Amino acid sequence: MPSHFTIKSISRRMLWVMLLCSIATLSLSAQPAGISVSVKDVTVKELLKQIEAQSGYTFAYANSQIPLDRRVSVNAVDMSVEAIIAEVMPEVSVRTEDKKILLSPRKKNKDNKKEKENMRQTVTGTVYDENGEPVIGATVMQRNTSNAVTTDIDGHFTINVGGSEPTIRVSYIGYTPSEVKAIVGKPMKIKLKGSGINLDEVVVTALGITREQKSLGYAVSKVSSDELNNSVSGNWLNNLNGKVAGLSTVGGASGPTGSMRVVLRGDQSLNYGSNEALFVVDGVPVSSGDVGTGSGGMSNTDATVDFGNGASEINPEDVESVSVLKGPAATALYGSRAANGAIVITTKSGRDTKGVGVTVNSSVTFEKAMRFPKFQKVYGPGNDNGYKPFAAWNFSKTEAPEGFESGRNASRYSYGEAFGYGKLRNQFNSYNWLTGEYTLTPFEYADDWYSGIYETGTTYKNNVTLTSNNGKGTSARVLITDTRNSWIMPNTGYQNQTVSASFSTKMGKWVKFNAKVNYLHKTSDNTPVTGYSTSSPTYYIVWGLTSNSMRLYKDEYFSGRVNSANYNGGCKDGLGMVNSLGNSQPGNPYHQLYEATNSINKSRVYGAMNLTIIIPGKRPDS
Repeated sequence: MPSHFTIKSISRRMLWVMLLCSIATLSLSAQPAGISVSVKDVTVKELLKQIEAQSGYTFAYANSQIPLDRRVSVNAVDMSVEAIIAEVMPEVSVRTEDKKILLSPRKKNKDNKKEKENMRQTVTGTVYDENGEPVIGATVMQRNTSNAVTTDIDGHFTINVGGSEPTIRVSYIGYTPSEVKAIVGKPMKIKLKGSGINLDEVVVTALGITREQKSLGYAVSKVSSDELNNSVSGNWLNNLNGKVAGLSTVGGASGPTGSMRVVLRGDQSLNYGSNEALFVVDGVPVSSGDVGTGSGGMSNTDATVDFGNGASEINPEDVESVSVLKGPAATALYGSRAANGAIVITTKSGRDTKGVGVTVNSSVTFEKAMRFPKFQKVYGPGNDNGYKPFAAWNFSKTEAPEGFESGRNASRYSYGEAFGYGKLRNQFNSYNWLTGEYTLTPFEYADDWYSGIYETGTTYKNNVTLTSNNGKGTSARVLITDTRNSWIMPNTGYQNQTVSASFSTKMGKWVKFNAKVNYLHKTSDNTPVTGYSTSSPTYYIVWGLTSNSMRLYKDEYFSGRVNSANYNGGCKDGLGMVNSLGNSQPGNPYHQLYEATNSINKSRVYGAMNLTIIIPGKRPDS
């Protein structure tokens, strides 16, 4: 009996162990073996197909509940399906039945937040600069952690982050750090902006020598090319205002080609032409004073024509930087001509480019006259005797209509008799030159008597830049610019064609050669006379008749009657138009703009060449 009982007990125990092993085997067979998969930027749907192919299992899910179009990257080695799914879709739960893997949205509970915080997610992306170039070696870090990676040669990065709402911080020397919310399943594009702070900022002093700004023992200000070209102005020198302490620009009322005075720290001399700063372009001094025909007294016909100066004609598209030197330092570097300071301009070269490049820029600028004076509209032109019916014309005694005296009233004064509804007077357009008859016209205020001559000005500018850099110390740059301006007054404006070229190369190990040349060709059919002069078109506008539309002046000139309509006694039998000034000068501003022109046709070439010997151990000229 005992022996039989023992054998029976052992048999039952072995049967129980075998049953447990079978159950365990069944349980293990319900889970697919470890999966190894490596994919980059694929959809969840594509990833599931690869897992099905390896495991022999089939996924079951509702399309509307699973983010099948989400793009993910996975690098898994012998990982479970649950772990892979949790990495790419943390919001999805996994359950295995027979040969199927069931996917469904994870039920929300109190533990979900904690699970999500502990879960690692893969974030990929690329870091660019403001020019769209990849930033190599930028630091990509999850905020408030030590988890960080760096971008590769293409600016790409891959980082595993944790937490419910992870934020990554991207930083690089010379750029402003950027913090963005991490995006899982979609490649990120992160742009870094320049901080505007250079660790080794240099400025150009005399003879083209560059030095670190912090090493200089005198005051110097620097303005970059971007600062000059960010705003639009008729003259690029206006863009220096507000960017350099103590600098002011003053331009005369001399049209689009006029000179521009640049003064540092105020006027130092009572002599008007002895206060301007000296301009130096690539080591070559350039005129910055007024360039005109001379001067004349008030109401004199010999007034100044401003043909512009060299400083205002510098092409801003060609400027790389502007260094402003003030005080005794400028005098020490450039002599007595820089007693009022020096503005040192360095033009662009091709050394900052890679390979061969072509850039084309086009722009159009519109300008209009603004802020006209406010004029009274109650009283018309004339003197204290009023505006007689034929006051605008003079007659011989034999031609005077019956009942009208042959004299006239000077009509340049603005307070004559009051305007009134129904009042008729003989005015500028009363006489019919074909029939010889007079027609009285309404004595009313003309809104365009002053502003009607001004038009919308336009400036068209086209630039073509060619650059080349072989990466071995040789670079070149050519800029061709065509500018065409039609100013706000009729028959005024200019055309500019400029060509600038620079070349730099290394001649051996210690010698560097640089050459720059600039060419300007400027033409203008008419440059308006400046000042209070009878040769200036605005002189006649100021003294014009407030009852006379500017359109009538225009029609009269283009009808070919200017010689008759604008001179006293210039018509047959002594009949003539009394101009607004009561003198022998033409009173029609269109006559002045189209007949008394001041043309420009000039060419200018300047440049410099230098040979630099690099002393070993010293910083070479850049």
